[in-house]
Amino acid sequence: MSLVLPSALIMLADLVSFALPLDGGKRSSFKITLVLSFTMFLLILTSHLPDSGTCSPLIRYHFCFCLFVLVLSMLMSMVFTKLAADGSIRPFKPKELRKSDLNMNGAATKSAGLTKERDSLEKIVSFVENADKKERKLKKRQTFANNLDKISFCIYLSLDIIYSVCVIILTRTEYCKVNNLDFWE
Repeated sequence: MSLVLPSALIMLADLVSFALPLDGGKRSSFKITLVLSFTMFLLILTSHLPDSGTCSPLIRYHFCFCLFVLVLSMLMSMVFTKLAADGSIRPFKPKELRKSDLNMNGAATKSAGLTKERDSLEKIVSFVENADKKERKLKKRQTFANNLDKISFCIYLSLDIIYSVCVIILTRTEYCKVNNLDFWE
């Protein structure tokens, strides 16, 4: 119990970490901390765990499963954070072409009848429209990433429940019969 309880608490902390927001990187840094703490826990226990033999201890499989799920959860969180921020999971964002880059002489070809005030108003309206368009695009990306995050939380929760039931069933049944009094015979 002293080996299973810390790993179960770390897994529970990882499950609760889905409540942290995707933006800002707080969730990713928290999950990285959880993976590192679990790895340190395993490094400390490595010398104390029994060697595998004919009846390999189930605790080794438990630790492998926990580490796999923690790393997978961390990677998914990092991908969803990138998806919410950039709208893509590609490592490099392609450079966007702007209309001002394509039409550099556009300001010079305008008719002379337009006043500076009208030009200023058009620039302000254009700026506000672009800002509004970017804001809507960002909200759409964040909503999509949050929906994916909710789906992954449900999958992660169901995986943890199924795993817990399997562990309880395996520990209640006689998985491997070892006669510890073999040396008396």
